[in-house]
Amino acid sequence: MDDGPMGKSDPWFRVRRKDNHISIYRSEVVMKSLEPAWKPFQMTLEGLNVLDTFVISVYDWDKDGTHDLMGECEFTLKELTFSWLVKPILKHNKSMGALLFSDAQPLRNFEGRRLPVAIRMHCSAAKLARMDGPLSKADPYFVVKGSIKVNSRTRQDTVLYRSEVKYNCLDPKWKPFVLSVAELGGFDKPFTIIVYDYDADGSHDVMGQFTTTLNEYLFGPYQHAIMKGSDSSGAFSVDMVEPLGFLEVERIATNYRLGVSATKITPMDINGK
Repeated sequence: MDDGPMGKSDPWFRVRRKDNHISIYRSEVVMKSLEPAWKPFQMTLEGLNVLDTFVISVYDWDKDGTHDLMGECEFTLKELTFSWLVKPILKHNKSMGALLFSDAQPLRNFEGRRLPVAIRMHCSAAKLARMDGPLSKADPYFVVKGSIKVNSRTRQDTVLYRSEVKYNCLDPKWKPFVLSVAELGGFDKPFTIIVYDYDADGSHDVMGQFTTTLNEYLFGPYQHAIMKGSDSSGAFSVDMVEPLGFLEVERIATNYRLGVSATKITPMDINGK
């Protein structure tokens, strides 16, 4: 992570409740900006009250999927009822810029949400580690591991999908595949994607992995760092998701539409790096 007076940032943010790490919303990336103005978004607030605390985490987007945390701020719904709000983006108790809330409007007329019964995912990877030496390439494939319901009280870990192998490739693009929401256990149920380097003797070296949820991709494409220990072995991208079939979900009691922008953000990248 680089910063300096001549640098820029590629900021984006995610919103979650303070008491969990499930994303309520993830914004688009505003490239090369210290004064980003993101698209207004809608928050669904089922079962919450005006004193519940939310966290906005602001990140600097990186194409390797590491996405450096720039800082966070907390707010309550009550604070949004006074037409405007400016909060510091804090990292280690130091302000990294200001987050400006505007256009906070309760929405009384809205449609019920529709959630897909399955999702078709289009995935690729970039800049994978050379597993067999500095002049070699890799033969990457990945597996999706999750837990499925065995009976009313038991779930069992299993492989939900295994991709084809892409031989001699550091920037693979795999065939799309489908994950069932019901089989996985819901949009917020964690599952793990593990990337391997194929070996003919069956040893298949682990290149790295990450844990995610289907909920993450309801907000669009995303790049994950393929982590092996504390080191990144490249970036895994969910490039596109296609919803398959829909379930009608109950109308939500309260929705809010929010406009969010930032100012005086600390530069994170120097000379475009």
